[in-house]
Amino acid sequence: MKTNILVFALGIIIPAQATENPASSNPPPPAVTLREFKLVGDLSGDRAGFTLNATAIAENSKGGMLELLSGMVALNEVGSHPKWQIRAEQNRFVAVFDRRGTYPIQLKFTAAVRQSEGWNSVDFRVAPSALQPITLRGLGSDTQFRFPGAARPERKTNDFASFLPSDGAVKLSWKEARAEAEGKLFFAAEMLSQISVSPGLMRQTALLDFKVMQGEMNRVTLLLRGAGEVTRVQGDQVLAWNVEKHTLQSVSSSPSGSDERTLVIQFNQPQKDQFALQVQMQTPLGAFPQTADAMQLRTEGATRFAGTRCGSKSRRRAACRRFRPSSFPKPRPRKPLFARAAASDLRIGFPARTSGCASRPTRF
Repeated sequence: MKTNILVFALGIIIPAQATENPASSNPPPPAVTLREFKLVGDLSGDRAGFTLNATAIAENSKGGMLELLSGMVALNEVGSHPKWQIRAEQNRFVAVFDRRGTYPIQLKFTAAVRQSEGWNSVDFRVAPSALQPITLRGLGSDTQFRFPGAARPERKTNDFASFLPSDGAVKLSWKEARAEAEGKLFFAAEMLSQISVSPGLMRQTALLDFKVMQGEMNRVTLLLRGAGEVTRVQGDQVLAWNVEKHTLQSVSSSPSGSDERTLVIQFNQPQKDQFALQVQMQTPLGAFPQTADAMQLRTEGATRFAGTRCGSKSRRRAACRRFRPSSFPKPRPRKPLFARAAASDLRIGFPARTSGCASRPTRF
């Protein structure tokens, strides 16, 4: 009786153990995998052309199948493939391999581009791989992207580089920023000038403060008049400067015209806000007493130009000439507005006792 009970119990336990160890639910590894994956897209214009290069590895002796491409795409060209076939089905392309081996793959295809609210979009899927880099060409540096699941595209030379998500989905949207129309240049300038005199030489230092109100400046042109010369131009933004000679019809009381020069200052980068320049000039003098003309310095193209000009008459007394905006002449057609004074206003007399003097410029 006891023996029968034991056998009956074992008959119950053995099936229970068999149900506790089911077969593994993990799917088998794919028979065909991709390596050396590289996807390149040309997004110039209204078309989106792509080139896929990869190496397929068939592990099974009987080969296998792999869905290479799916979505709204049109296959344009398939590289040489004598040992494998490609099968076109509904919205997808499948590669068929007859035996184990390594197969190079190259596909060229075009993806359908949809446009919505200024954004261009493509949506398709490629066969997944361990590492899937993508390169986007034909886009400007200020292009905006929407690329869910993928790495943020980064600018490298003239292209953008990213990596696809693990499932191989390419849901890419891009929008190129519109080129901003460059506005007309408007800027104002104010000059603070100092004149110092020593035996045989008159030195002038002009500090110019600029304010760009619209546009940007790559260089500035200053009009020069006088017998002196420019010795130095300073400023953090100064790249190079040059004095050029040309002849203009004089707008002063002289009807015959006068020789003028221009000081052209080139900047190391476009100026869009406030900046300052310092220009140093000198004029040779003879023996005292004598009368000398100081150099005139004016900005070309400024919307407003103001400042103070000072000339020393003796050691103890300095005479400064102040210009009011109401005293500026009205601009002629197609000519810039600038402050102008007659040559007699720049004439400074030095008595025989003067051996050295300096002016005190004031700002207004």
